[in-house]
Amino acid sequence: MAYKIGIMGPVNTGKSYSRRFIEKGENVFILQPSMKASHLLRSAKEGEERKPIGPFNIKTNSFKSLKDAKTSLGAQTDTQIIELWNRKLEPGKLKPENILGNVQLVKDLNHLAIWLKFVDIHMPWINTVVLADFTHYISEVISDKAFIDRKHGGEAFQRFWELAGTALTSFITGIDNYRNDLIVVTEFHADYDEKVNSFQLYTPAGKMLTEKFKPESYYDVLLCTKAVVTETADGIGDPKREYFFVTERTVDYPLARAMNIFDTTLIPNNLQIVLDKVRYNMGIPDVVYP
Repeated sequence: MAYKIGIMGPVNTGKSYSRRFIEKGENVFILQPSMKASHLLRSAKEGEERKPIGPFNIKTNSFKSLKDAKTSLGAQTDTQIIELWNRKLEPGKLKPENILGNVQLVKDLNHLAIWLKFVDIHMPWINTVVLADFTHYISEVISDKAFIDRKHGGEAFQRFWELAGTALTSFITGIDNYRNDLIVVTEFHADYDEKVNSFQLYTPAGKMLTEKFKPESYYDVLLCTKAVVTETADGIGDPKREYFFVTERTVDYPLARAMNIFDTTLIPNNLQIVLDKVRYNMGIPDVVYP
């Protein structure tokens, strides 16, 4: 059973930046809806500069690139070729040296599970998958014409129940089915709700969806990001901006929770610290790959 971690926070509070501290980026795979900076770095020897990890690509004796594989096998998209390999590629065929990058653009919510399955089966050296900006996928579904057209009568409410239950809840609970040395980190957007004076899950549909889909129900570890801005003592110069994770429930962050595995409510915005703590306290085995 894979382990789920949720990270929730407003824009520019450190959700993606926290990945920069992961010590071995080559053991992490990122699925994101747009090709913005992943903040994922390769490990390096002491004194050497750590370099960014680029987009996913593949090179084997049969194919010189993912594009070559798609052309040879008649696939139109990256996801189609991955879905084909999920069915036909023998586990163990791919080695770390066959993979040239660990960041993949996935625009469709329904395609995330296909990529997770591929990592689960064919990339055993990956110990962490990050689902970046998961709220974006919710927005894409809600803005789709087929969804908008169901705005009359009972369909207007039924479409949100289906999105919350079938698409979102089923996907998140389905993460449990992957291998037990895998951690899946899902990033959600949050905004400050003045009606309840706290940070809450944000979706473009508002309460029509948030009343039905509650991430806190599916995560034992749900961290909230927090940015603290401190002005200089003399008022001259740029203010200092620091980033943190909130680990337990507070008045402002009522959704935060981590089963008291952290010593303090506020910890550095460092995803490596989180992964190490969770792996140790939950008894999640380390990935051992020859």
